[in-house]
Amino acid sequence: MNIAICGFMLSDNLGDNFIYVSISYLLRKELKRKHNISDVNIISVDLFAKDRFLTSDHSNRKKVDGLSYSRDLTKIEDASYCFHKVIIKAANKLGFANAAQKMQHNLWQKSYNCRPRHEKYFREKFKNADAVIIAGGGLFEYIYNEYQEMLCLIREIAEEMGLPVIYNAVGCVGDYNPNDFRCAIMKKAVYADCVKYVSARDSVETVQQYVGDKFKVKQVADAAVWSSEAYGIPAMENRTKIGIGLIRGNSLLGYNVAFDEESWIKLFCNIARELEKRGYEYEFFCNGYKNDYALGKKIVARLGIDSSALVDCPTQPDVLLRTISQYRALITCRMHSAIAAYSMGIPTVILSWNDKVDKFMRFIGYPKRAVRVENFKADYIVDLMENAAQEGFEPEQYNRIRASAVESVDDYVDFLAQIAKK
Repeated sequence: MNIAICGFMLSDNLGDNFIYVSISYLLRKELKRKHNISDVNIISVDLFAKDRFLTSDHSNRKKVDGLSYSRDLTKIEDASYCFHKVIIKAANKLGFANAAQKMQHNLWQKSYNCRPRHEKYFREKFKNADAVIIAGGGLFEYIYNEYQEMLCLIREIAEEMGLPVIYNAVGCVGDYNPNDFRCAIMKKAVYADCVKYVSARDSVETVQQYVGDKFKVKQVADAAVWSSEAYGIPAMENRTKIGIGLIRGNSLLGYNVAFDEESWIKLFCNIARELEKRGYEYEFFCNGYKNDYALGKKIVARLGIDSSALVDCPTQPDVLLRTISQYRALITCRMHSAIAAYSMGIPTVILSWNDKVDKFMRFIGYPKRAVRVENFKADYIVDLMENAAQEGFEPEQYNRIRASAVESVDDYVDFLAQIAKK
């Protein structure tokens, strides 16, 4: 059978790839175990309609497999988007946000590098598919990142082609607001006859509002809690080093929190000094974002330490996972470095810049290991890390959390098996 799995597998944030590879792993495993189906072809579908990185010059446009590709908008479209963003910001203040959002939606529908390119890409990818799975992640968001149009387009194309759509372990950022034009588009993506199943990794009540009364949404773990097995990379033996996972300097500013790049540099420097004072080895790493890595360079320079204390910016997800596998514990910002560490039984303290990391830590039973900005103090953070490293994870709870990710797949694997037998 042919299953199209949609995700951000070509994102600079390599942690997004952990979701895609893990759900592919669990799907193959459960189809084989429950139905003895081993002939499963996974069709990789990037939600940004990318087939692979083509060039470091993102403005270049090339042909790949007959599809016109550009990572960014054309200059004219980019200027138009910037103009509309200014209008939306002003309209929000004046109480006319929906009118401006409709303008932006119309621009997305008509601009070549938006709907037309995505539609061509998705149609090509889905033409031989038997089903479409949305791999999960924080997709139900339209406040900071906007995914509603591409998800709605997938629904439209799948419905036209007669393909069932499954949402696996999706998460939310922000509330469900039926009066918001973007929220209405997101609901259209989910509340449709072709959507056969939805599970949530967090915000179950909010996800249920998008789904409506078609079926009950259950909470399950992010598929990436199986990253270790999916990539075949276990935690290394005799780990002593502490990994410090970085994030770009404006990450909190984007969520209207007054914590800028200089604040991050000072915090990470203080954490490193506190670890050194307590006799720990440490090193900085990032999930693949160039801006995260750039912050690391500034931190190392500020500390006056050797550049080897900053791991090279990874370009492949397995490289990132192997880096994480060598740490005794993590102090990190990126959610999927923490989830990958969890898959290997490596405790993590997360510096919270987005409520999704708080939700994850609550779900696995360790809410105190998510540190909010008001508690961004080096000694407090290192205290938490030491406690986490000593406590580890309660085994029964750990197994139950990971089993829930498998349960999500089991919920629809019978349905997929029926399709395969037709």
